[in-house]
Amino acid sequence: MRTLWHKISLFLSMLFMAFALSACGGSGPAKVAEKFERAAYAGDIDTVMSVIYFDDNDKKNGTEDMMRGKLSMMLVELKKQSDAKGGVKNIKTEKAQYNSDKTRATVNVTVTFKDKTEVTEDLSLMKTKKGWKVKL
Repeated sequence: MRTLWHKISLFLSMLFMAFALSACGGSGPAKVAEKFERAAYAGDIDTVMSVIYFDDNDKKNGTEDMMRGKLSMMLVELKKQSDAKGGVKNIKTEKAQYNSDKTRATVNVTVTFKDKTEVTEDLSLMKTKKGWKVKL
């Protein structure tokens, strides 16, 4: 009997932890905005591309490939600027501001560099079947 109770309590504990971790680590608009900014200043084109919204038409007509090329060049410069400032120290996101049906959001993001300078911008995001994506 004691073994059964132990197994049940262990199972319930694991279930609770899984639920808590999924709630905390979610992929809401603020998390996606932070991921986008962190990747951009690190020059990580693959991560940047993974969080940008492209519709099916963009994929068919080559827009996604064209954006990858242009963004790659921009990220090289952005990384140089970040490195010149000592790199990113912190990225702070404000609470997302949603439209009425919560399918679009704006997130204010402040990037603080190690030389104590800051850059602040608003990112527009949209909810898709694959989660929140940055809308350029």
